[in-house]
Amino acid sequence: GPLYRGQEFRGENRTWFTRYNAMEFFRAFDFAISAGGYNSVYELLYCGIPTIFYPQARLYDDQAARVEFLKNEGLCLLTDELDDIFKKIEMLVNDSVRAGFKKRALQKFSQNFAFETAAHILKDHISDADLERAEMLLQAENFAKTRRLGIGESDFLKMIFELDYKRRYFEKKVRSEEFFVKYHGEIPFKNGVLHDVAEPEEIADLALEFLKRLLENGIDAKKGVRFFKSFAGENVLKIATEREMVFKAFDTLIERENFQCL
Repeated sequence: GPLYRGQEFRGENRTWFTRYNAMEFFRAFDFAISAGGYNSVYELLYCGIPTIFYPQARLYDDQAARVEFLKNEGLCLLTDELDDIFKKIEMLVNDSVRAGFKKRALQKFSQNFAFETAAHILKDHISDADLERAEMLLQAENFAKTRRLGIGESDFLKMIFELDYKRRYFEKKVRSEEFFVKYHGEIPFKNGVLHDVAEPEEIADLALEFLKRLLENGIDAKKGVRFFKSFAGENVLKIATEREMVFKAFDTLIERENFQCL
């Protein structure tokens, strides 16, 4: 992991990870051997990976107590000696033994509360209304779709933000109208009205559809999202719906790309 400071053991049939999100690959494995740190333990259990844990001495983290508790719950194996590791590996080679550990782990840790934790951290800095909308926009199943389609999560998040432009645009105009009415008694200019703002579910689907089309046509996602931002800003009052905006932006981008190729 990114906090590791020891020797790197590189070689044949080894993949050395330094990224924080190795968890994305856990379900590719039949079982694991791991230290007993907080993140590693609960990520492995959440993924249902039968694991042999070896506790390491840490000043502020009692790995031994954590792993001992989980072992007593039948959720993992515990070792602190080299010879014992091979005995434990022999146990996990058995399909039925692994299945038992996997079943118990998934029953105990069926939810990781990542979204709830993020919302709790952000609640002092973001309004309840914005948090509620973000929760509706950022459904976990959509991130699973990004992986299946080969779409980057950061590109997906940026596209969602850009697609939510119409709501932010018209809310800003409504606030400006309220300001002029309050302090001047009238509106000295004509504003657009709040109309045809997509539901959060539709915005997520449209973001995925736009990025998928970029991928299929060999267009860099970041380039496509930047183009959409510019296109939407220029056409916010001309095009009524986000769906129409997405498809017109994509068609315009394709035409421009084809013209540049010629």
